Amino acid sequence: MKAAAKLSLLVAALSMSASLSVRAQTTHTQLADVEKALDCLDRGTLSAWKREGIEPLAGSRDIVIFKYVSGGRTAIVKIMYYPSNAEANKSFKSFGEHASSTRKEIENLGDEAFSWSYEKSIVMRKGNLMVYVTAGSDISSLLPEIEAAETTALNRTESWLLTKNFARMMDKALSDLREPCRPDALYGR
Repeated sequence: MKAAAKLSLLVAALSMSASLSVRAQTTHTQLADVEKALDCLDRGTLSAWKREGIEPLAGSRDIVIFKYVSGGRTAIVKIMYYPSNAEANKSFKSFGEHASSTRKEIENLGDEAFSWSYEKSIVMRKGNLMVYVTAGSDISSLLPEIEAAETTALNRTESWLLTKNFARMMDKALSDLREPCRPDALYGR
């Protein structure tokens, strides 16, 4: 009897574990629409960039992560789905409290947005989606004869401009997921 009870518990635990594993690997269909919008963006504005998916941490769900690369420059875009605008807003506010020492509000980007970490990263809320963007370039390999102080200043400026540009492109691409390949999202007009 004890062996049968242990076996039943083991089977129940394994089936629960398998169920959780499958659920953790699923993403919301809205994120599939996000990927379609990014595919369109890749064919238009970002045609000079190579996009590759990055596997989220094990157990993460409702998030897509992409790395864009072009000519010594890199951008990382993370897009998280929340079931409602209110939940996304709550997460946005919570994250903002943790980034408060270097937080700088950005107007006209998503529903709300700010930069942090000395303007190296941007977080934007767009409805029930949260978008994190950070970008950089390898200026020292692109311009090896530039002095260290100039390299640092140029790298900081270019990284910020790349980050801001990618955040704006994501804002446009995510504006209407029902019609992701419209010209204003593709070409930034």
